[in-house]
Amino acid sequence: MFSNKGIFRQLLETFVTVSWVKDLDFDSCECLDKSFISENYKETASDIVHKIRLKDSEIFIIILTEFKSTVERFSGLSISNYVGDFYKSHVASHKTIRMLPPVFPVLVYNGNQRWTAPTDLADLIQNCELLGEYAPRFKYFKIAINEYAKEDLLKAGNVVSTLFLAEAHYDAKLLEQVFLEVFDREEDKGPISLLLNWFAQLSKLGRIAYLSWCQAKLVC
Repeated sequence: MFSNKGIFRQLLETFVTVSWVKDLDFDSCECLDKSFISENYKETASDIVHKIRLKDSEIFIIILTEFKSTVERFSGLSISNYVGDFYKSHVASHKTIRMLPPVFPVLVYNGNQRWTAPTDLADLIQNCELLGEYAPRFKYFKIAINEYAKEDLLKAGNVVSTLFLAEAHYDAKLLEQVFLEVFDREEDKGPISLLLNWFAQLSKLGRIAYLSWCQAKLVC
């Protein structure tokens, strides 16, 4: 769902707390048809790469979703390798560039355990301070769904917060109420339709109980 421009925008504007998000030109957003996840991790992670204008330049925003039930302490190392692979691919396809474009990695974690892995690579290196200016500098932005209170997600009241509400605080009756409110409020029905289909697929696979309101909206 994060490949959808509307959902991508809601994710950033609601959950990515950095100042420059307000300056992004979402009309210019382009989702790249490329993946840089290694074969070893394709069953437990997925990636979406968006290219978007930021003021007078472009930035690549990478959404990495972790499906693991346990927290991987060295996720920072894996993500830094991922960004390195992205840069190598970018250089290979842009032979004349002299500088690398900015890349902002966002990790979305939907497991039940509290996320305890360091988000800064330096925190994984013993006595890193001894390296001084030669210490590696890399940090990713973490969105751990289970860290958001039900009240905060209800207050946000959009497609992404409803998705997170279903992941972290599943309550079929509450979800029906919230979903119908969001459905009526959202002008762009594309993102809400994707969420609806997500609910329907979970129901079909038996991961959640049959949702009559979900089926009714699909018929509509």
